[in-house]
Amino acid sequence: MAKTFLPPEEIEAKVQEFLQKHHPTNTLPIPIEEIVDLKLGIHIIPTHAMMAVSGVDAVTSHDLKQINIDHEQFEKKPNRARFTIAHEVGHIILHKDFIDSQNFTAEQEWRDFVLNDLHRDPMEVQANIFAAFLLMPSDHLDREFAQAKKDLTLNPLWKEMKLPADKILADYLAKPLAQKFEVSEEAMVNRLSRWIQRK
Repeated sequence: MAKTFLPPEEIEAKVQEFLQKHHPTNTLPIPIEEIVDLKLGIHIIPTHAMMAVSGVDAVTSHDLKQINIDHEQFEKKPNRARFTIAHEVGHIILHKDFIDSQNFTAEQEWRDFVLNDLHRDPMEVQANIFAAFLLMPSDHLDREFAQAKKDLTLNPLWKEMKLPADKILADYLAKPLAQKFEVSEEAMVNRLSRWIQRK
């Protein structure tokens, strides 16, 4: 298990360093597959029935050179798959020392450990936080949310009315923002909720 639970601020700082190094153009959507494949040299391998057989939608190899992801998710739910891949990158960036310390002699030993160790929950939470910051960076979220609100004021239905609070608008704007960032609506709802709390 990871020895420390990093606060979101530290995870976000690591994400910013990662993006500056691997995606300096800072454009949307974040090209996570391209970064993983071309910049990190990690192979993404769609794997049939992975979720059905193992109960997880992705796993990173012990040598950190391969990410196996459920084939159906990869093919049919591309925005969900982008988050899954970003989650695995979170493990690679945040938990490399822990992964390196597991001296398994065979890949299957590592996979059995990953799939069965219930003490990894804090690591899973950290990887989800990393993925959210990576695919929905705060600077972009600030700009896109502000622009979406501005666009609403141009709509005749809202022109003469005061916009609701951001907390209320978040659910309404989650779907178009999710499309802009190429993430699932669920991921955007969760990200906006935490983003608004920190504002």
